[in-house]
Amino acid sequence: MKVALVSNSLGSEQGGQSKFINDLKFQAKNSQDSLFFVGNSKFFFETLFSTLYFIKNSNIVHIVGLWSFYNQFVNLSALLLKKPIIISTLGMADPWSLKQKFIKKKIAFYLYQKFFLEKANIIHCTSIDEKKNLKKIGIKNKIVSIPHGILIKKNSLNYKKYKNKKILLFISRIHKKKGIFSLIDAFKLIKNKHWHLNIVGFGEKNNIALLKAKIKNNKKIKFYGQANIDKTSYFYKRANVTILPSYSENFGYVIAESLSFGTPVATTANTPWRFIKNKKIGYIIDPEVEKLTAQLQFIFNSSINEQKKMGLNGFKYVYKHFNLKKIYIKYLSLYKTVLAKN
Repeated sequence: MKVALVSNSLGSEQGGQSKFINDLKFQAKNSQDSLFFVGNSKFFFETLFSTLYFIKNSNIVHIVGLWSFYNQFVNLSALLLKKPIIISTLGMADPWSLKQKFIKKKIAFYLYQKFFLEKANIIHCTSIDEKKNLKKIGIKNKIVSIPHGILIKKNSLNYKKYKNKKILLFISRIHKKKGIFSLIDAFKLIKNKHWHLNIVGFGEKNNIALLKAKIKNNKKIKFYGQANIDKTSYFYKRANVTILPSYSENFGYVIAESLSFGTPVATTANTPWRFIKNKKIGYIIDPEVEKLTAQLQFIFNSSINEQKKMGLNGFKYVYKHFNLKKIYIKYLSLYKTVLAKN
C-alpha cells in the first residue's frame, strides 16, 4: 500500500502539521507499507509533474490541511485520477481559525473547500471538538477522530528538576493565538524570585520582534528561539510546568509531549485537554491577563511534590492513550478500510 501524504509545506512554520506528517513517515519505516511526502516546491512545472506522478502511483491520497491552492490542485487531480482521498483538517475549520481572514475563508469555503471536503472518502480530525466544529459548518461527510501520537522516549522521567530555580516553559509558535503575549504580561505582574519563564519557539518576524520588546531587560524571562527535537527534550525535562494559554487548539502537541516527559501542564478550556484538572495531570487556566495572573500565582505556590505527582500521572496517561506506535496502527487501519471500500 502506497500513501501520498500531501501538504503545502513541511517547513517549521507549519508547526503541528509538519510534525504530524513526519511522525507518520517515521513510524512507517518499520512497516511494509510506504508513506511518502508530496509537497509544493518553488518551481511550477516541477511541482505540477512530480505531484501528478506521485498521485498516479499512490493507492491513497492523504491531504493534510485546508485552504491552500496547492491542496485544492491535489484534491482535483486525485478525483480525476479516481484515487481515494482522506483530508485531515487539523483545526483549520475551527471557529477561531475561521475568524482569521474571515471574508477570504468564507468565499473559499463556498467556492471550493466545502466541495472537496464533501467529495473526500473520509475526513480525519484529531479530537471530538474538531469533529463537532466541522458538523457546525455543514460538513455531512463521514468524519473519523484519531488523535496525534507521541513518541515516548526511554528514560524521559529520569531527570532532576531544579529546586531553587523553577522553570515555567512555553514551547510553541510565537503567535497571538497561543496566548504568549498575555502570558508575558501576566508573568511580569508576579513577584516571585524562584520562578523563571523560558520561551522556545518560532514565528513571523513581527511577532518575534514584539516578543523581544516585551521581555527586554527582564532577567527572569528568556527567549531561546526555535529548537530541534533533541533540544526540546532538554527543555521539557528541565521545566517544572509547561504552559500553553491558547485561544484555540485542535489537539495541542505541546501538552501531550510535555506529559510524556513527566512535566505537568497548564492550558485553557479552549483545547481538547479540559479534563487535565480532573485527571490530576495539570491546571486549567484562562488566556486573559487578569485571570491568568492569579492562576499563575496559584501554580507557583503549589508544591514540587504535587507537580511531580501530576507529571507522573500525565506520563502514564499519555503512554496509555497517545503512544505513537499504537496510534499509527489506527491510521494504518483507516488506510486499509478506505482502500477496501474504494
